[in-house]
Amino acid sequence: MKKTVVITGITLAVILLAMGCSNPTSGSGTPGGNLGTGPLTLKGTIREEVDPTMQNPNYSYPLKNANGTLTASTGGTAEISGGSFEIEVEEPTPTVSVSTALGAFFSAWANVEDDNGSAKVDWLDLTTSGAIGTGEISKKKIQISVSGGGYTGSLQTVFYFYVDADVTITGGEATDSGTVYKAFTLNFKEGWNAVFWKDSFTATSGTVTLSVSNPDLYWVFDD
Repeated sequence: MKKTVVITGITLAVILLAMGCSNPTSGSGTPGGNLGTGPLTLKGTIREEVDPTMQNPNYSYPLKNANGTLTASTGGTAEISGGSFEIEVEEPTPTVSVSTALGAFFSAWANVEDDNGSAKVDWLDLTTSGAIGTGEISKKKIQISVSGGGYTGSLQTVFYFYVDADVTITGGEATDSGTVYKAFTLNFKEGWNAVFWKDSFTATSGTVTLSVSNPDLYWVFDD
């Protein structure tokens, strides 16, 4: 599973404003981050992320208008038609302990702990093949605004985890290379859970927060 990286030091001359949204994600649970047990249905349109340039000083997300196949790491495939898809992701049987897997994923934080040593976890990766290209898709969005000779922005990403029992994960605040990783408490319920990673940044610093939630972002192709 890919880990989001912090954005810093982006050239002011090539940054304005990036915005976007995608089709919502549906599951068997609530519209929040706890999505319930059983198969998980995901749908949307696949976009490409075009970085800022001097000629085009903003992030853009044009449709990746191509066909292919989408495959879920936990099981399930679907057709991609003109960049659009709807996939039923199979319910996994987790085998990796939460302490091992999530401790590694949240390694930037201090004192990451969980309250259920027997809970196991799996996570979702979505890969593409065929004419659309070989790569992965993930839910993300970059927004940037320029004001007063400086800039601020955010990098937002959603990750999907499946746990076989209720578990609460906590992490303490830590700082690395100008980025503050804020303390978090994630209350996972048995089944699918969406984790929202938000990095709010300037040219020299960043603040990363985590929550159990599932906002509408772009489905972005990454080869």
